Amino acid sequence: MNQKNVVGIGNIYASEILFRSSVDPRRLAQTISNSECNLITSNSKIILKEAIKVGGTTLKDFFSAEGSAGYFKIQLNVYDRENEVCVNCENLISKITQNQRASYFCNICQG
Repeated sequence: MNQKNVVGIGNIYASEILFRSSVDPRRLAQTISNSECNLITSNSKIILKEAIKVGGTTLKDFFSAEGSAGYFKIQLNVYDRENEVCVNCENLISKITQNQRASYFCNICQG
């Protein structure tokens, strides 16, 4: 989640990418293995393409430059789902703050 390590991916997509990659957002970047890094890179491309296809993610009052809403929000697995049941297990989604940004994750799936 530290923008000094990877820039350009906001906390919404970072939370979703790390969830899909089964990586805990509390881990330090230097503890990520090469295979995990490759998985994160691959999932970054997949998730960003999925989001672009449906117009991005509209939260509250954000709309695209054309004024349209993005519909990726309905596909979010962890972001903004604190205390809701994980889509993969029975655990509740957790929220933490890192660098003044919200991170959402499943302690079981990403533990």
